[in-house]
Amino acid sequence: MRCLSWASVVLIGSSISLVGCGTIIHGSSQTVMVSSQPPGATISVDNGMVLTTPSSVKLERKRDYVLTISKPGYMSQTVPINSVLSGWLAGNIIFGGLIGGGVDLASGAAYTLTPAQISITLQPLAAGQQDTGIVQGAMTTQQKLDALESLRAQGVVTEKEYEASKAKLNEDLKREIRGS
Repeated sequence: MRCLSWASVVLIGSSISLVGCGTIIHGSSQTVMVSSQPPGATISVDNGMVLTTPSSVKLERKRDYVLTISKPGYMSQTVPINSVLSGWLAGNIIFGGLIGGGVDLASGAAYTLTPAQISITLQPLAAGQQDTGIVQGAMTTQQKLDALESLRAQGVVTEKEYEASKAKLNEDLKREIRGS
């Protein structure tokens, strides 16, 4: 009986060490809250999802997204959501080893999406003004940086979210420049 208990403990311990901490704690997807003033705006996610504000959208953590929030009679706004490495990865490698870290990287649980909450105030269009805020297709890294700076100025993203996203976008921009 005593050997059975010991074997059970070893088996359970081994199983846990093969799973990433981030995967266990917060999973490979994240819910991002999106609201607008006025409410009832359309949220278009670059993965094809379309929702109406206020809403929450569940997104995979391991990729970047571009959201466009639009409403007839208002200037549309585009918001980049960036996938940045989470602090969970370092803790997982320290306590769970490389296997757990690898699981988190592969599943996307090693990342967090920023901003995690978006609250946009749409500006009314003046008489005869065209909506130039709609971005067709993918945004360039420079456009994402510009949009991020605007979101920071509006107080939509926190300073921590701004710094994490800016660092990632600057790395992306460096890769684009090297690749050209």
